[in-house]
Amino acid sequence: TLFRSGIMESVTPYKDGKPDGDYTRWTSHGDIAETGQYRNGFKEGEWKELFNDGRVAAVKHYVQNKKQGKWTGYYY
Repeated sequence: TLFRSGIMESVTPYKDGKPDGDYTRWTSHGDIAETGQYRNGFKEGEWKELFNDGRVAAVKHYVQNKKQGKWTGYYY
């Protein structure tokens, strides 16, 4: 999908009609805001949210779309 400015908002690859592969979301300014992976339609593994300057804002873990383990958030 795209922002009105034409900058890419997010990329979600699909396989057999389900999200599957590396996911990336950007800010309206073109900075990466979030990364993670889908497997067979579910969030899997480590997902990261980033501040505009690229530093890590949060680290989350998923197993089949369910929160797993400790999630860590950081102050700007």
